[in-house]
Amino acid sequence: MINFLYKKRVFLGFLFGFAYLIFAKPASLGMLISGITLGVVGETIRLIASGYIIKTDELATYGPYAYIRHPLYLGSFIMGLGMCLALFSSFFPLHAFIFTATYLVFFFSVYIPVLKKEEAVLIEKYQDEYLNYKSTVPMLFPLQLKKYASKTAKKFDKKTFLNNKEYQALSGLLLIIAILIIKYNMVIV
Repeated sequence: MINFLYKKRVFLGFLFGFAYLIFAKPASLGMLISGITLGVVGETIRLIASGYIIKTDELATYGPYAYIRHPLYLGSFIMGLGMCLALFSSFFPLHAFIFTATYLVFFFSVYIPVLKKEEAVLIEKYQDEYLNYKSTVPMLFPLQLKKYASKTAKKFDKKTFLNNKEYQALSGLLLIIAILIIKYNMVIV
């Protein structure tokens, strides 16, 4: 099951996002703006993190990875939560609650097993170096802002960012925001 979730996590996310867009009924401008803002914060975390990680080639323990082991997933979580927040209004409170509850169940049931699988691979590949990092840096939520003392210090790299294709997630977020704004205008007309 974990292998299935790992392989299909992006597809499942797109499927959830598609359902979200079909059924979304944003009806509160304040909540729409708040949700979009939170979504942009989440994507900003992803954009920054993608400029530091060279996937499968080296262990990233610098930049945002010095504070949290999985900033890309944290950014995704915040982005999704923001999109759920955008739906809250006095017109459709149950609708938004159901979407948010479904999102939380979906995210944690898919991504916690994926995170554990990824970490098992990292432990196997980097052994004590990763175990030391893991014992110092929180997995998903930075409960404290204590910086990991990385042996290497790298700066945000534009080439790494482009290689990681994070602009695709940004494009997706912008498309979702545009659709939500259009749907908001349709609901209030």
